[in-house]
Amino acid sequence: GYREGRMSQNIFSGAGGPPAGDNFGQIGHMLEESPFFPDRCFWSGMRKLRIPIRVPDQNGEEMMSLTKDFSMPTHCIVHGDNGDLIIPMCCCLPAMKTLAPDGTVAGKAQYVCDQYLFVPKIKTYDADGNKQYLVRPDTCCAGCCPVCECGSGGGNCLYMPFYIRDPITKAKLEAGPGAKGLPAQIRNLWPGVKKECCTSADHYFIAFPAGISSATKGALLGATALLDFTVFEEKQGGCLIVQW
Repeated sequence: GYREGRMSQNIFSGAGGPPAGDNFGQIGHMLEESPFFPDRCFWSGMRKLRIPIRVPDQNGEEMMSLTKDFSMPTHCIVHGDNGDLIIPMCCCLPAMKTLAPDGTVAGKAQYVCDQYLFVPKIKTYDADGNKQYLVRPDTCCAGCCPVCECGSGGGNCLYMPFYIRDPITKAKLEAGPGAKGLPAQIRNLWPGVKKECCTSADHYFIAFPAGISSATKGALLGATALLDFTVFEEKQGGCLIVQW
């Protein structure tokens, strides 16, 4: 969620596994949304936006950028006299393009709707539209429900890792060197009391698959931003709400 109404993220992808507590060390990338202000107010879950991917130093050089066009939200909440009805949306769903500095498309992340409506999932594609990865948590109940984990590092007592998988077999992929044996994954981190209370930045840890290119890493950064937008923001009002 975003108390200031804009997307702001710090991405950690260094060696040693996910950072613990307030000991975050070096930030790998900074992502901050640059939308038109009325869009944040009136079209939160559907808005068009652009997110520069910057080097986290004094100059903040832009390496790539992420763009999202106007879309439908992932779900609609209908308020009625007998309670709320949540209706999943399965058309015109959010997608995030990764652009190189010259404006060419380097990759894409697309929110996916299938028969398992309550399991958030994202597919990534390369510049030619070929499937690269499926990003989703582990599931239970015959694939119908996401599974949380507990008792690991990263400052989270309870968390839901989104594993980076082969798009065909859905098997978890091995992460690159420095991930301490963790599978490739994207994880939302608890930033500590001070950062949670005093900033609007969300923190994520990414264990990239081994041996991937910079363009593929850019597409997975797009998947991280899309997860933030569709899963962690929409639970606090990013969806379309209808009074019935």
